[in-house]
Amino acid sequence: MKTTITGLILLVILIAACFLQASTPINQDKTRPLATYRIGSAKVIVWENNGKYGLWKNFEIEKIYLKDDKWFSSNSFNQSELLELKAVIDIAIEKEIADIQNSDQSQK
Repeated sequence: MKTTITGLILLVILIAACFLQASTPINQDKTRPLATYRIGSAKVIVWENNGKYGLWKNFEIEKIYLKDDKWFSSNSFNQSELLELKAVIDIAIEKEIADIQNSDQSQK
């Protein structure tokens, strides 16, 4: 009985730790995104990172929506929102490819 209760307590602590870790903001250093693309509720955010191996970009997708006069975000999309997500990803890809081509031409 004691081992069952101890196991349940440990499980609750583990779940709570995972929840707290998942709800921690990714960019705690208050950096701004390099670019943001949005169509409808679908959004692609471009982050530029700089580390010991150089510069790189990360792309974050999210759904934003208004509920009870408060803004929320999610990573869950319904069927119609998938079309918005595809469209905004296509735009982000086009813009990022154009940026790469422009930087290649300016280096020549």
